[in-house]
Amino acid sequence: LDHTFGGFYFGQVILLTGRRGEGKSTFMGQLILEAIDQGYTTLAYSGELTASHFKNWIDFQAAGADSVQNYGTDYVPLYRIKPEAHIKITAWYANKAYIYDNESVYDDELESITDTIESAVVRYGINMVCIDNLMTAMDIDTKDDLYQAQSQFVRKLKTIAVRYNIVVLLVAHPRKEYSGNLTNDSVAGSSDITNRVDSVLIYSRNTTEEGVSTSQLTLTKNRINGKLIINDPITLVYSESSKRITPTDEPEQKHYGWEEVQTEPQPLLELPF
Repeated sequence: LDHTFGGFYFGQVILLTGRRGEGKSTFMGQLILEAIDQGYTTLAYSGELTASHFKNWIDFQAAGADSVQNYGTDYVPLYRIKPEAHIKITAWYANKAYIYDNESVYDDELESITDTIESAVVRYGINMVCIDNLMTAMDIDTKDDLYQAQSQFVRKLKTIAVRYNIVVLLVAHPRKEYSGNLTNDSVAGSSDITNRVDSVLIYSRNTTEEGVSTSQLTLTKNRINGKLIINDPITLVYSESSKRITPTDEPEQKHYGWEEVQTEPQPLLELPF
């Protein structure tokens, strides 16, 4: 992807789409970690997960298989992050990762998500904003025209991306009735959505007859240099224990910067009896 795409450019709005439940939100989390590891500050909005659940998922991806324990059985595996790794991970991204808490209501006057994003970009120096997903992020009235609202929302995101020179990643679902291979035209809603964004990534998952699950990533729009990845998609694999999505040809587990974090020894907790 880096070779073809050249990376994510500031001032871009990137659309990530894929069928529900196939892993596009998890892939978004992987991209957030890549940004943090390169020293960038990120803001994530999840309309489907609570802030704590979203953080927990990211923590597993940051930890990797080497820092995850199975405390269940081979038949019913249950995973948790090793405590010492969890402390380091939290310290590593303490000032680099922000989550939009969609459960908090502080007053009766709720500002729009784009207003909140813009305020956060200015206040915290955000470099990358990830929104999952388009429909839950839009605050529209039942009287509003849905397609027009979608177009205006994406246009606002583009304005923010250019004004503050940041990257915006927007997740959108495909149309429910779409059963074939996904394309730019598969995205649910107004066709103006894919026209306004700079790039389109499509994440999909396939399961073989043997039960092996692999994922594919295609690049179907690239306004930067025009190069696409369609006929020869990038093949990825998902780890159930660490929630990581990695290239199938990656020789070994990637190590993020949290492993270099020095933390103070944690005091032993005294029992209350």
